[in-house]
Amino acid sequence: DWGDRGMRETAKVSLAVIGAFYGAAPSPKIFQGCSTGGRQAAMLALRDPELFDGIINGAPALDYTGLVATWMSAVVQANTRADGSQIVTPEVAPLIEETVYAQCDGADGLEDGLISDPRLCDIDWSGAMCDAREAPCLTEEQAGTLTAWYETGARDSAGRSLYPATVPYGSEPFWWLWLTGNEGGGGKVVPIFNRNFLQFMAFPQDPGEGYSAMDFDLDADPARLALMASIYNSDAPDLSAFAAAGGRMITWHGWADAIVPPGKTVDWYERATVAAGGRDAIMDFNRLFMVPGVDHCGILKGPGIGQDGLDLLTAMEDWLAGEAPETLLSTKIDAEGNAVWSRPVCAWPARAVHDGTGDPDAPESWRCE
Repeated sequence: DWGDRGMRETAKVSLAVIGAFYGAAPSPKIFQGCSTGGRQAAMLALRDPELFDGIINGAPALDYTGLVATWMSAVVQANTRADGSQIVTPEVAPLIEETVYAQCDGADGLEDGLISDPRLCDIDWSGAMCDAREAPCLTEEQAGTLTAWYETGARDSAGRSLYPATVPYGSEPFWWLWLTGNEGGGGKVVPIFNRNFLQFMAFPQDPGEGYSAMDFDLDADPARLALMASIYNSDAPDLSAFAAAGGRMITWHGWADAIVPPGKTVDWYERATVAAGGRDAIMDFNRLFMVPGVDHCGILKGPGIGQDGLDLLTAMEDWLAGEAPETLLSTKIDAEGNAVWSRPVCAWPARAVHDGTGDPDAPESWRCE
């Protein structure tokens, strides 16, 4: 039910109810989901390719077992001492954010408080270490955790990658919710999410309460996820049936997502591009938009936009009417509902580049390269 049938049956019942009430089926039929909803979006395209005309696929947790069991276990293990205490704490998180943004903000050619692409970052931590400054400062142990989060990711003892993504540079403003918690004890969702999944959803036989990330064996346990992966995961790259049915998909992900790291979505889209027969073929029915500075599904507002900053539904409606989106307009909205700035988000693999002279808050000052 949770793997795929729930979406299918809910859609069928909804179509019947709408048809009975309005006297006609809805047209077009569009599904929109983010996170697990993004996993559902891709699953619908794979297993029910004719059910929806358009699918909006946001920050998708495509490889659910690889993400929530394997990757999250590696993240938790890297930040936990043998006595169970936390290594990277809320107290040093602001220093980490400050260091990353100071060195990486301008890597895209413009210092604007946004990291346009975390893959451009190359951070030197020496100035933040305790031998270079007074507290708050980073210990060697904390620097090791940061290397594991940003660079190493989930690997087995032979160094083989088990998941094609790491914590992205630029996600630090949101770590309190996902990774480190805050000084008041709130947040730190990833360890909780990971623990519950391992105990009751990851394996054919549930280990139950008492099992944690520290029990997960990165050598032996990923293979034990295979049965549940066949139920949950929607990262198969062949979307040919959806394309043949005339479907259209907008895939999007925030570059600052620390719970569903965006590298997996890029990896999946590139594999889907090969399966589709190349860039032109995939662009005919599935376009990817990577949004700078955006938290997981835009839940929290930080350097980038929030959930109110993209009109994905109109873009999908326009595409189904014949106008494929080359860009999406992203708009930063303040607490009073006012637009602070707007700029385009370009269809992958292009990215928005400032023209070097215009007002960076105006969309006409940007072009896709």
